[in-house]
Amino acid sequence: MFYITILTFLFYLVLIYFGNRIILKKYSNEAFLNKENMPLVYNVLALNFNLVTAVFLTHKWVMNYITFLNAESSETFTLIASTSLVIVANGILILISYLFAEGIGGMMKRADLNFLKPVLWITINLCLLHLSVNAYEAFINSNTFSIY
Repeated sequence: MFYITILTFLFYLVLIYFGNRIILKKYSNEAFLNKENMPLVYNVLALNFNLVTAVFLTHKWVMNYITFLNAESSETFTLIASTSLVIVANGILILISYLFAEGIGGMMKRADLNFLKPVLWITINLCLLHLSVNAYEAFINSNTFSIY
């Protein structure tokens, strides 16, 4: 059972790496030294916070589903594919919350509040993750599907 947890966290580390790579687009420390690049710093911090909260909010039901597959004597490839689907779903939720935050933040005319869009991003992402966890729990608690 321990290797399933290691496998899940390995996928999340890969997601964090690629998420940071997409947002930064530069590999120098100069991006963090300029005052005009502070929105980039805030976005990187918001992305990392969103990814870590995705790990902690979804880990229980990811492990629940993976142990169900493991009890069914599924192959390792099936476990990897299932974990990848959950991570892709989390990535899509993060993208949707980012687009909502950009839309709402674009309506505000305050240019001096660089941290406002990342805070909106975090808030919207937490709401979407919570709703997705509730939808999953409602799905598994229905009479048509139960993995317990």
